[in-house]
Amino acid sequence: SEVRYLAGQDTPQIVTEVELRTGERIDFLGIHPRPPHPSQSALGRDAVLLKAGLLLHDSDRPGVVAGDLNATPWERAVNHMREIGRLVDPRQGYGFLPTYDAQSWWMRWPLDHVFYEAGFDAVELIRGDDFGSDHFPYLARLCRVDRSQSETRAQPDETTLQGARDTIERARRHAMPKYPANDDAALGIPARQPGRSGASLGSQLSMPTHAMPCLSIPAITQTAPVVSCGGAAQG
Repeated sequence: SEVRYLAGQDTPQIVTEVELRTGERIDFLGIHPRPPHPSQSALGRDAVLLKAGLLLHDSDRPGVVAGDLNATPWERAVNHMREIGRLVDPRQGYGFLPTYDAQSWWMRWPLDHVFYEAGFDAVELIRGDDFGSDHFPYLARLCRVDRSQSETRAQPDETTLQGARDTIERARRHAMPKYPANDDAALGIPARQPGRSGASLGSQLSMPTHAMPCLSIPAITQTAPVVSCGGAAQG
């Protein structure tokens, strides 16, 4: 796995893979860009989201993106990330499930997300109870399924792809120089050595009756998202 500063921004993101019990590997991106504050540009945040979409677009493995994106599902950057990565939003049919602000009874927004490519199906979405954070916990239970049995999205057009690359390049030019643009490589994590932490999560994946592996993906706030399988968080 890698900690990478996508689009040269100063917040670290997780780019890794998960090995299923079947031996198949899927891509996982834990994303938490810096929020745009009033009077500040959203360029850096948008570039991180677009880069995440491009990483999945350029990979031949199915993938999942999860985290506090500091953006609502109706914002343009989120829609473009989903279009580029061909990502499904499992909230459809569940409502928005707002996760922020847990400390407010009247103002709440859906800022935490779990998106996935074709080849997954959402078995369960849960917004948990207040646990002291300004965000509610948000958990998506996903199962690996055949692509033909899952929702698919059309390929993005070249205009959308080039627009994303231009946005990322602008963000890099405005980024602090001490954070290198170390996100140019396509997804592809070197094979882990036996015995290393996180080498395989396959042994802890729960298996439903149709024998397809399931993942529980929390969008954990304030820290980089992690994958939890069978209810046990892996850090």
